[in-house]
Amino acid sequence: IWKLFSYQLGDITYLASGSYDESIKIWDMRDCSFVKTLLGHSNCVESLVLLMHGDNSYLGSGDKRGTVKLWNLESRDLIKTIKFDSTGG
Repeated sequence: IWKLFSYQLGDITYLASGSYDESIKIWDMRDCSFVKTLLGHSNCVESLVLLMHGDNSYLGSGDKRGTVKLWNLESRDLIKTIKFDSTGG
């Protein structure tokens, strides 16, 4: 595990973990139960951040190769992938 991040939807607190195995795992903290694995990165997930836009909540994730992914936190679906090259652009 490289990164841990907690967030709240309604009255439920979740924990997201970004890992060396290229996955993000979501846990329900009421009973520490596993909810879902988010897949799509091709390298270890090193950063997680909460993004709010109006009433919508998103999870931003970044991997070691410079790929950023945006996930809808309610549906847990992948919304967008942004790939940065080695020059930062």
